Amino acid sequence: MTARFFLLWSAQRVPRIACVGEGGELLWEEVMCTADASPEEQAEAIAVWLREKHGRVDELACLVESDSCYSVTLSATDIVERDRSTLRYRLEEFVPIPVEALAVDFVFSNQGIFACAVELEPLGKLLAALTHRGIRISSVGPRWIRAVEGWISRSETSVDAAVWQDEERVEVIWLEDQAPVGWRSGGSDLRSWSAVLSATVRNGRVLLAGLSEEDLAELCRTRETTWFSSEASPDTWIPDACARLERGDAAGSIDWRDALLGGATAWRGRDRLVREVLVATAIALLLVGCGAWVRGLRYEEARTATEADKERLFRELFPGEPVPRGIERRFALELAQIEESADGAVNGVRRSALNTLRDILEGLPSELRFQLDRVDVEGRRFKIQGKVREVGMAGRIAAELRKLGYQTTVPNDGRNFVVIGVLPASGDSPSGKEKAR
Repeated sequence: MTARFFLLWSAQRVPRIACVGEGGELLWEEVMCTADASPEEQAEAIAVWLREKHGRVDELACLVESDSCYSVTLSATDIVERDRSTLRYRLEEFVPIPVEALAVDFVFSNQGIFACAVELEPLGKLLAALTHRGIRISSVGPRWIRAVEGWISRSETSVDAAVWQDEERVEVIWLEDQAPVGWRSGGSDLRSWSAVLSATVRNGRVLLAGLSEEDLAELCRTRETTWFSSEASPDTWIPDACARLERGDAAGSIDWRDALLGGATAWRGRDRLVREVLVATAIALLLVGCGAWVRGLRYEEARTATEADKERLFRELFPGEPVPRGIERRFALELAQIEESADGAVNGVRRSALNTLRDILEGLPSELRFQLDRVDVEGRRFKIQGKVREVGMAGRIAAELRKLGYQTTVPNDGRNFVVIGVLPASGDSPSGKEKAR
């Protein structure tokens, strides 16, 4: 997505803001503040201006005027290393301030290493203050290099140099393989640059913009050079260059954003992609969580309905009895009793109630103290009623009888307890097997 708003910054001037016009040109307006205002004051003035003029603006591309930039081309013959942190110290002999106070970016070519820099302060503080106000900075670079990068992205014609002239100065940028390898800026008298251009781009191609007819005629007298003249303002090409940076496919571009804001170089130009991926991931996780929550609600509703159906069926089958905790076990017990009554015997042998009684007496835990009030035995079924000292001891009695193969349930687990059990038709207790032998 092409950036729609641009901040033009110079250390000597009031910041200016531009939006893209209908014809693609940048419409510049000065922000209501002074050039010597603090970065915080300038950031607040910019945010207020954007809000009043255009409502909410979330993103700016920053352009730096040439009077606030430093550039130098280092010879490739005496430089072997390409480590950026090492190369920056090669600039010490060319710039008047410590390199630690600069944001530097490099373009590598066969002609050498093109270095371009801007001072970290106060521009870094201004951009940080804008970021804190919710305005994302998409890229930071020299205005005129951005312009030639935009022209390259639009045009299929390669050039060896680009020249722009306005009322104040002339900008000359040398190129190799569509990337900048040199940059000079100076007085607005273009004739003084004629010899320099003729010597550096002889038999080459030069893009010209903003020149008068007289200056065009003067330059074009050099027949060995091919001249391309453009009537469009170089600013109209800047949005295309910023769009390439946003897509992450602008190899050889100058971008100080990470150095000024402290971002990771590996993510240069990809903040929006990362943000969109994170937002999409968050939405996906939210949808998955909502789906799991809805499914959990449905499962809980189904479980509650099933439990209610079980309790209703139990009350219909056993009116007057309290609903036990293990309804399924009670149903299984009753089903086993029905099967026994229907079959009458297992493997042709009817089980004696004495065997069941003996199992009960032998299976009662000897370490517990309890009182049996009543024992009802019929074939494989039994029902025990009695008293215990502590609540819950009836469960231990039922557990011991289950070890003998009986299915048991405890309708009442209080001090006055009830234990009901049956030996399934598919098995036999130890005493039953002994009886068969």
